[in-house]
Amino acid sequence: MINDQERSSYEVRNQPQPQRMWPVILGVVAFLGLGGIAASQFVKISSLQDDLKASRQEIADLRSGQAAMSSKLDKTVTDMETAVAATQKDTTAALRRTESAAQISAKRHADAVAQQLNSQMKKQQEYTQSFSTELNKVKESAVAESSKLNGVATEVGTVKTDLANTKSEIEKTLSDLQRVRGDMGVMSGLIATNSKEIHALRELGDRNIYEFTLTKEAKTQRIGDVQLALRKADVKRGRYTLNVAADDRMIEKKDKTVNEPVQFYVPSKARQPYEIVVNQVSKNTIKGYLSTPKVTLASSSK
Repeated sequence: MINDQERSSYEVRNQPQPQRMWPVILGVVAFLGLGGIAASQFVKISSLQDDLKASRQEIADLRSGQAAMSSKLDKTVTDMETAVAATQKDTTAALRRTESAAQISAKRHADAVAQQLNSQMKKQQEYTQSFSTELNKVKESAVAESSKLNGVATEVGTVKTDLANTKSEIEKTLSDLQRVRGDMGVMSGLIATNSKEIHALRELGDRNIYEFTLTKEAKTQRIGDVQLALRKADVKRGRYTLNVAADDRMIEKKDKTVNEPVQFYVPSKARQPYEIVVNQVSKNTIKGYLSTPKVTLASSSK
């Protein structure tokens, strides 16, 4: 048997020393720490596995949605392609109809233009033919007018000759006219005794000449700016009596002879005397002319 001293010595020898326990303690601590880390990592791995599973489910859902979306897109694209094809077909048909209508319209327009051009050409031809006809007429008329002008030229030459002869005759007739003293004692102008001399006297232009024929039946007749009335005509003696009304006065010229200058004044008209010359006396009728001055007085001189 072991005594107490030996037991004590044995316990003392077998009692663990502190320096020898540290590695064990550290090992335990390390084991425990690794265990905690491993547990924590296990939890994390489990969480990650759950997340991965959820992600895979989401991916599967996304793939399923993507497939559905792809199917919808394919159907939409197909529908659009069908619609585009139908639109293209309708557009092509509309274009063909439009092109056909345009061709028909263009053909109608071209036909109308051609018809109008043909009508215009026909009118132009008719106008050209008419113009040619009128031109020929004008040429013929020009030839005729030329002939007429030649004839007129000849006639003008003849008229000039006749005028020269007439002028010569008038001058000769004027040289035959006489100046005599009138019934008022005033020297008269040139006296004309017949129609030829009256014409020459009128052509001379020194006085106004008014020819007249007075009858007793006519009573009063206006000659120029005076009134004359035949009262008596003596054919045998070649005498006559007449009344002259001028400036509100009545003047009787009694028993006057053929070609005698019968003079009277009209103070409101002129300072020179008026003259009446009777060239012919017949039964109840006389013929002659009234000669009045060219220069008259203004109305304010009355």
